[in-house]
Amino acid sequence: MKKEAALSADLDGVVIGGPTPYLKTLGKRVVLGRRIFEPPKNIDFHTGTESASPINVPLNPYEWVLLKVLARRRVTPQARKLLEEVYGSGIDIFGVTGRPNTQRWIKETLRTLEDGEVMPFFQDVLFRPKHVNAETGKLIHVQRLVDGYKQVAVIEDNPVEGLMIARAFPQTSVFIVQSLTGGMLFSRKESQDYPNVRRIASLRRLSVQELVRS
Repeated sequence: MKKEAALSADLDGVVIGGPTPYLKTLGKRVVLGRRIFEPPKNIDFHTGTESASPINVPLNPYEWVLLKVLARRRVTPQARKLLEEVYGSGIDIFGVTGRPNTQRWIKETLRTLEDGEVMPFFQDVLFRPKHVNAETGKLIHVQRLVDGYKQVAVIEDNPVEGLMIARAFPQTSVFIVQSLTGGMLFSRKESQDYPNVRRIASLRRLSVQELVRS
């Protein structure tokens, strides 16, 4: 039997503060147009559908620098407030991130969430499975939630990931937190073509009641 409702909350740019410039993604948008929002085909949804043991692999130089940069970021007050309200309403919360499922990344990520006093609100924090990109990893995890819950809401700051989820799972409600580069990827006019997608200026503009359809 399916449970009532779940929230998939992206971490970087949603729960954890800090700008996320999508410059590389903007380049793809110019070349591919709206095809960039199409979900990848032939996804193995059995990959990483349960919390896996952390993978112990060394970081390459790029990952080491990126980890150090992201480790400085903190949970935002508005994210903490919303998560507390959602938790209090009985909705199950899952952190769904494109960060890899490796020991160092998991350790630093969970420490950031613990320092921000939001870890008790999460049912689980789901990391990117091995050998898939961030977009595919999130689709895999949202499929798990759709299979287990009657209603699923998704909060993303990356329009590409948010729209892929919205197109793959039209029964979900997707909320995209606006940013400068994010707005360039997905305009307000385009949002009219996605009835299950809503753009929001910040988490302050989102209520628990909006996450779950009556």
